[in-house]
Amino acid sequence: MDTPEGQKEYKNRSSTDESQNGTFRRIYHYNDLPLRGLKNVQGLMFIIASAYNSIRIYNITKEKGLNLYEVIEFIHLIGLRKIK
Repeated sequence: MDTPEGQKEYKNRSSTDESQNGTFRRIYHYNDLPLRGLKNVQGLMFIIASAYNSIRIYNITKEKGLNLYEVIEFIHLIGLRKIK
């Protein structure tokens, strides 16, 4: 991270890959989870991630002018595909 290339990569990553972690911390306060045990925390994080993804899908479809029901049907079809 001390090199200029490393700093450039870190800056790029912070705006793309790491943004969800900041959102989870800031909005959902996942650092202050009132749970104990790995299974309980994983379950709550699954719910938080699902809610976040649902909100993102809704906002993207609204922004792009897409039909939300068609997008949901497409996601459903993807989920039904078998992985070889």
